[in-house]
Amino acid sequence: MRPRFTPFSSHLELAERYWSEIINSNSFVVDMTAGNGHDTLKLAQRKPARLVAIDIQPSSIEKTKEKVKDFPAEVLIRDHSLYPDELDDETVTLAVYNLGYLPGGDKTLTTLTKTTLISLNKMLDKLQKGGALSIMCYPGHEEGALEENAILEWASQLSKEKWMVVHTRFMNRKDSPSYLWIAKAL
Repeated sequence: MRPRFTPFSSHLELAERYWSEIINSNSFVVDMTAGNGHDTLKLAQRKPARLVAIDIQPSSIEKTKEKVKDFPAEVLIRDHSLYPDELDDETVTLAVYNLGYLPGGDKTLTTLTKTTLISLNKMLDKLQKGGALSIMCYPGHEEGALEENAILEWASQLSKEKWMVVHTRFMNRKDSPSYLWIAKAL
């Protein structure tokens, strides 16, 4: 069993703390990688005005729909590199990316560096002032390491006048996930 620490013990708990600071009853939140629906459920429990969850795997869509069946959420089969095109400009409060492969699924099916960067670039334009991207990277597999490196390089180039970029990692945990919070200026 992993020991507990304050104020958080896992990278996911850290992300949830950031989410709690930004989501309110007027928020439009998008889970860009629904996976097994765990993040979508956590987001739904915060009762945003609108919640959309997307994934390209039909099994993910079904699991997510089941998890959020008691909440008003749209769960759609979509490629995250294309979905931002469906949105109006500057409408999203929070876009959540939990990258890598589907836990319990086929580990050869992963998010890809190219499509993730396309999605992130498009989503920047869809964020409202004060909105944010929440990005969880998993460098413990080959594509995940490439994806994380590319995202860190991309994020380091964002204008400091318009964006705040925070990157965290548990340094004493081998192949630890890393977390990026990219917030748009008010």
